[in-house]
Amino acid sequence: MLPPLRCAGLVLALLVWALDPRPARADGSALDQAIEHVENADFASALAAFEEAESASDLTRDDLVRLYAHRATVHFALGEQRAMEADLARLVALDPDVTLPASAPPPVHEALERARGDVQPPTLRADAVPTGAGVEVRARAEEHGADLVRGLRAWARRDRDGEDAWRRGDGGAIAVEASPGETVLWYAEAIGPGGAVLASERSRVEPGALIVPEPPPAPSGGSDDSTAWWLVGGGSAAVVVGVIVAVVAVVATTEPSTTLGGPTLVP
Repeated sequence: MLPPLRCAGLVLALLVWALDPRPARADGSALDQAIEHVENADFASALAAFEEAESASDLTRDDLVRLYAHRATVHFALGEQRAMEADLARLVALDPDVTLPASAPPPVHEALERARGDVQPPTLRADAVPTGAGVEVRARAEEHGADLVRGLRAWARRDRDGEDAWRRGDGGAIAVEASPGETVLWYAEAIGPGGAVLASERSRVEPGALIVPEPPPAPSGGSDDSTAWWLVGGGSAAVVVGVIVAVVAVVATTEPSTTLGGPTLVP
Protein backbone atom coordinates (compact mmCIF):
# COMPACT_ATOMS: atom_id res chain seq x y z
CA MET A 1 0.00 0.00 0.00
CA LEU A 2 1.31 3.45 -0.89
CA PRO A 3 2.41 5.80 1.93
CA PRO A 4 -0.02 8.67 2.69
CA LEU A 5 2.27 11.31 1.17
CA ARG A 6 2.66 9.28 -2.00
CA CYS A 7 -1.12 8.79 -2.18
CA ALA A 8 -1.65 12.53 -1.84
CA GLY A 9 0.81 13.16 -4.66
CA LEU A 10 -0.93 10.57 -6.77
CA VAL A 11 -4.33 12.18 -6.31
CA LEU A 12 -2.92 15.63 -7.09
CA ALA A 13 -1.17 14.33 -10.19
CA LEU A 14 -4.40 12.85 -11.45
CA LEU A 15 -6.25 16.11 -10.83
CA VAL A 16 -3.77 17.94 -13.05
CA TRP A 17 -5.06 16.32 -16.20
CA ALA A 18 -8.57 15.25 -15.25
CA LEU A 19 -9.91 18.04 -17.43
CA ASP A 20 -7.48 18.02 -20.33
CA PRO A 21 -8.78 20.77 -22.67
CA ARG A 22 -7.33 19.18 -25.80
CA PRO A 23 -9.67 16.75 -27.56
CA ALA A 24 -8.60 13.16 -28.08
CA ARG A 25 -7.47 12.24 -31.55
CA ALA A 26 -10.09 10.47 -33.62
CA ASP A 27 -7.82 7.52 -34.41
CA GLY A 28 -7.48 6.49 -30.76
CA SER A 29 -3.72 6.96 -30.80
CA ALA A 30 -1.31 5.50 -28.27
CA LEU A 31 -1.03 8.94 -26.70
CA ASP A 32 -4.77 9.15 -26.07
CA GLN A 33 -4.76 5.63 -24.70
CA ALA A 34 -1.90 6.53 -22.36
CA ILE A 35 -3.79 9.54 -21.01
CA GLU A 36 -6.87 7.38 -20.53
CA HIS A 37 -4.78 4.89 -18.54
CA VAL A 38 -3.56 7.77 -16.36
CA GLU A 39 -7.12 8.82 -15.64
CA ASN A 40 -7.90 5.22 -14.68
CA ALA A 41 -4.84 5.06 -12.40
CA ASP A 42 -3.36 2.26 -14.52
CA PHE A 43 0.16 3.63 -14.49
CA ALA A 44 1.98 0.60 -15.83
CA SER A 45 -0.23 0.59 -18.92
CA ALA A 46 0.09 4.36 -19.19
CA LEU A 47 3.89 4.23 -19.25
CA ALA A 48 3.84 1.48 -21.88
CA ALA A 49 1.46 3.51 -24.05
CA PHE A 50 3.60 6.64 -23.65
CA GLU A 51 6.62 4.66 -24.84
CA GLU A 52 4.66 3.42 -27.84
CA ALA A 53 3.57 6.96 -28.67
CA GLU A 54 7.18 8.17 -28.58
CA SER A 55 8.14 5.61 -31.21
CA ALA A 56 5.38 6.66 -33.62
CA SER A 57 5.97 8.82 -36.67
CA ASP A 58 2.94 11.11 -36.73
CA LEU A 59 3.11 13.16 -33.52
CA THR A 60 3.06 16.94 -33.53
CA ARG A 61 4.91 19.30 -31.25
CA ASP A 62 1.70 19.83 -29.26
CA ASP A 63 1.34 16.06 -28.89
CA LEU A 64 4.79 15.89 -27.33
CA VAL A 65 3.90 18.67 -24.90
CA ARG A 66 0.88 16.66 -23.76
CA LEU A 67 2.92 13.47 -23.53
CA TYR A 68 5.69 14.85 -21.34
CA ALA A 69 3.38 16.89 -19.12
CA HIS A 70 1.15 13.89 -18.37
CA ARG A 71 4.04 11.45 -17.99
CA ALA A 72 5.89 13.78 -15.63
CA THR A 73 2.91 13.70 -13.27
CA VAL A 74 2.83 9.89 -13.45
CA HIS A 75 6.53 9.73 -12.54
CA PHE A 76 5.89 12.11 -9.65
CA ALA A 77 3.00 9.96 -8.41
CA LEU A 78 5.26 6.89 -8.54
CA GLY A 79 8.08 8.68 -6.71
CA GLU A 80 10.37 8.60 -9.76
CA GLN A 81 12.05 11.97 -9.27
CA ARG A 82 14.74 11.75 -11.96
CA ALA A 83 12.31 10.50 -14.60
CA MET A 84 9.93 13.34 -13.73
CA GLU A 85 12.72 15.93 -14.03
CA ALA A 86 13.81 14.50 -17.38
CA ASP A 87 10.29 14.82 -18.80
CA LEU A 88 9.95 18.36 -17.45
CA ALA A 89 13.26 19.29 -19.11
CA ARG A 90 11.93 17.98 -22.41
CA LEU A 91 8.72 19.89 -21.82
CA VAL A 92 10.59 23.19 -21.32
CA ALA A 93 12.77 22.49 -24.38
CA LEU A 94 9.61 22.13 -26.46
CA ASP A 95 7.93 25.21 -25.00
CA PRO A 96 10.04 27.54 -22.82
CA ASP A 97 6.87 29.33 -21.65
CA VAL A 98 4.90 26.19 -20.78
CA THR A 99 2.89 26.26 -17.56
CA LEU A 100 1.18 23.61 -15.48
CA PRO A 101 -2.33 23.93 -14.03
CA ALA A 102 -2.51 25.48 -10.59
CA SER A 103 -3.70 22.12 -9.27
CA ALA A 104 -0.36 20.49 -10.07
CA PRO A 105 1.58 19.44 -6.95
CA PRO A 106 4.04 22.10 -5.73
CA PRO A 107 7.08 19.82 -6.18
CA VAL A 108 6.23 19.48 -9.86
CA HIS A 109 5.91 23.25 -10.24
CA GLU A 110 9.25 23.73 -8.50
CA ALA A 111 10.96 21.14 -10.70
CA LEU A 112 9.53 22.83 -13.79
CA GLU A 113 10.95 26.21 -12.73
CA ARG A 114 14.37 24.68 -12.13
CA ALA A 115 14.31 23.16 -15.60
CA ARG A 116 13.26 26.47 -17.10
CA GLY A 117 16.49 28.04 -15.94
CA ASP A 118 18.73 25.26 -17.28
CA VAL A 119 17.12 24.11 -20.52
CA GLN A 120 16.82 25.78 -23.91
CA PRO A 121 15.10 24.59 -27.09
CA PRO A 122 17.22 22.64 -29.59
CA THR A 123 18.63 24.74 -32.41
CA LEU A 124 19.20 23.81 -36.03
CA ARG A 125 21.74 25.26 -38.44
CA ALA A 126 21.70 24.44 -42.14
CA ASP A 127 23.15 25.82 -45.35
CA ALA A 128 23.48 24.97 -49.02
CA VAL A 129 26.84 24.95 -50.78
CA PRO A 130 27.67 24.55 -54.47
CA THR A 131 29.56 21.47 -55.55
CA GLY A 132 31.12 20.42 -58.82
CA ALA A 133 27.90 18.64 -59.78
CA GLY A 134 25.22 20.86 -58.21
CA VAL A 135 24.30 21.71 -54.62
CA GLU A 136 24.67 19.97 -51.25
CA VAL A 137 22.54 20.79 -48.19
CA ARG A 138 24.08 20.20 -44.75
CA ALA A 139 22.33 20.47 -41.37
CA ARG A 140 23.45 20.15 -37.76
CA ALA A 141 21.55 20.42 -34.47
CA GLU A 142 22.53 21.42 -30.96
CA GLU A 143 20.72 20.53 -27.75
CA HIS A 144 20.86 22.51 -24.54
CA GLY A 145 19.83 20.39 -21.58
CA ALA A 146 17.23 17.99 -23.02
CA ASP A 147 17.39 14.71 -24.88
CA LEU A 148 14.96 15.32 -27.74
CA VAL A 149 16.56 15.27 -31.18
CA ARG A 150 16.19 11.87 -32.81
CA GLY A 151 17.35 12.74 -36.33
CA LEU A 152 17.94 15.35 -39.02
CA ARG A 153 16.34 15.66 -42.43
CA ALA A 154 17.53 17.78 -45.33
CA TRP A 155 15.23 18.45 -48.28
CA ALA A 156 16.11 19.81 -51.72
CA ARG A 157 14.91 19.98 -55.33
CA ARG A 158 15.58 21.90 -58.51
CA ASP A 159 13.20 24.82 -58.87
CA ARG A 160 12.11 23.78 -62.35
CA ASP A 161 11.08 20.27 -61.23
CA GLY A 162 8.00 21.24 -59.21
CA GLU A 163 6.62 20.31 -55.78
CA ASP A 164 6.59 16.57 -56.40
CA ALA A 165 10.36 16.51 -56.84
CA TRP A 166 11.36 17.17 -53.22
CA ARG A 167 14.04 14.69 -52.11
CA ARG A 168 14.83 13.85 -48.49
CA GLY A 169 18.24 13.19 -47.03
CA ASP A 170 18.22 11.48 -43.63
CA GLY A 171 21.18 12.27 -41.44
CA GLY A 172 21.09 15.96 -42.30
CA ALA A 173 22.66 16.00 -45.77
CA ILE A 174 21.50 15.67 -49.36
CA ALA A 175 23.10 16.43 -52.74
CA VAL A 176 21.18 17.50 -55.85
CA GLU A 177 22.63 17.50 -59.34
CA ALA A 178 22.06 20.78 -61.15
CA SER A 179 23.64 22.72 -63.99
CA PRO A 180 25.17 26.20 -63.72
CA GLY A 181 22.44 28.84 -63.67
CA GLU A 182 19.79 26.50 -62.22
CA THR A 183 18.13 27.29 -58.88
CA VAL A 184 18.04 24.66 -56.12
CA LEU A 185 15.48 25.03 -53.30
CA TRP A 186 16.14 23.55 -49.84
CA TYR A 187 15.20 23.36 -46.17
CA ALA A 188 16.10 21.21 -43.14
CA GLU A 189 14.38 19.84 -40.02
CA ALA A 190 15.34 18.45 -36.61
CA ILE A 191 13.08 15.50 -35.77
CA GLY A 192 12.05 14.53 -32.26
CA PRO A 193 10.22 11.63 -30.64
CA GLY A 194 7.14 10.46 -32.51
CA GLY A 195 8.37 12.11 -35.71
CA ALA A 196 7.53 15.61 -34.46
CA VAL A 197 9.44 18.51 -36.03
CA LEU A 198 11.35 20.27 -33.25
CA ALA A 199 13.16 22.95 -35.25
CA SER A 200 13.65 23.90 -38.87
CA GLU A 201 15.86 26.04 -41.08
CA ARG A 202 13.64 27.47 -43.84
CA SER A 203 10.57 25.43 -44.81
CA ARG A 204 8.80 23.87 -47.76
CA VAL A 205 6.57 26.95 -47.95
CA GLU A 206 9.50 29.38 -47.71
CA PRO A 207 12.59 27.42 -48.79
CA GLY A 208 16.12 28.66 -49.22
CA ALA A 209 17.34 29.11 -52.80
CA LEU A 210 20.79 28.82 -54.32
CA ILE A 211 21.68 29.48 -57.95
CA VAL A 212 24.40 27.12 -59.11
CA PRO A 213 27.37 29.33 -60.08
CA GLU A 214 29.23 29.14 -63.35
CA PRO A 215 32.55 27.29 -63.14
CA PRO A 216 35.63 29.54 -62.89
CA PRO A 217 37.29 30.37 -66.25
CA ALA A 218 40.41 28.51 -67.27
CA PRO A 219 43.65 30.44 -66.63
CA SER A 220 44.96 32.39 -69.63
CA GLY A 221 48.02 34.53 -70.65
CA GLY A 222 50.65 32.22 -69.18
CA SER A 223 53.55 30.57 -71.01
CA ASP A 224 53.01 27.10 -72.40
CA ASP A 225 55.11 24.17 -71.24
CA SER A 226 57.51 24.25 -74.20
CA THR A 227 58.27 27.95 -73.69
CA ALA A 228 58.82 27.42 -70.00
CA TRP A 229 61.15 24.51 -70.75
CA TRP A 230 63.07 26.59 -73.30
CA LEU A 231 63.53 29.40 -70.78
CA VAL A 232 64.72 27.03 -68.13
CA GLY A 233 67.01 25.23 -70.61
CA GLY A 234 68.36 28.51 -71.95
CA GLY A 235 69.07 29.71 -68.46
CA SER A 236 70.91 26.52 -67.66
CA ALA A 237 72.95 26.77 -70.88
CA ALA A 238 73.93 30.34 -70.04
CA VAL A 239 75.18 29.19 -66.67
CA VAL A 240 77.23 26.41 -68.26
CA VAL A 241 78.80 28.81 -70.82
CA GLY A 242 79.66 31.24 -68.06
CA VAL A 243 81.42 28.51 -66.11
CA ILE A 244 83.45 27.46 -69.18
CA VAL A 245 84.55 31.06 -69.88
CA ALA A 246 85.64 31.48 -66.29
CA VAL A 247 87.70 28.29 -66.37
CA VAL A 248 89.43 29.33 -69.61
CA ALA A 249 90.28 32.71 -68.14
CA VAL A 250 91.84 31.14 -65.09
CA VAL A 251 93.93 28.75 -67.18
CA ALA A 252 95.12 31.57 -69.42
CA THR A 253 96.45 33.56 -66.48
CA THR A 254 98.16 30.70 -64.66
CA GLU A 255 99.95 28.67 -67.42
CA PRO A 256 103.19 30.03 -69.16
CA SER A 257 102.65 31.22 -72.71
CA THR A 258 104.40 29.45 -75.64
CA THR A 259 105.48 30.77 -79.04
CA LEU A 260 106.12 28.73 -82.17
CA GLY A 261 109.54 29.07 -83.67
CA GLY A 262 113.22 28.43 -82.86
CA PRO A 263 115.09 29.08 -79.66
CA THR A 264 115.64 32.61 -78.49
CA LEU A 265 119.29 33.68 -78.28
CA VAL A 266 120.41 35.81 -75.46
CA PRO A 267 123.39 38.01 -76.22
